[in-house]
Amino acid sequence: MFCLASPWGACQRCRPGRRNRTCRACDGTGLRSRLGWRLYVYARRLYRDGTH
Repeated sequence: MFCLASPWGACQRCRPGRRNRTCRACDGTGLRSRLGWRLYVYARRLYRDGTH
């Protein structure tokens, strides 16, 4: 439920809260999607692709 309310978290590589233009993990934004959100999106795509 927390990932649905706040799907973005701070990038662990750019920590503490700074943006790093050369960070490949977050593309320089300083934010990354949370693991739970990525799993939710993956499951949603699997379901959508399997039913259509």
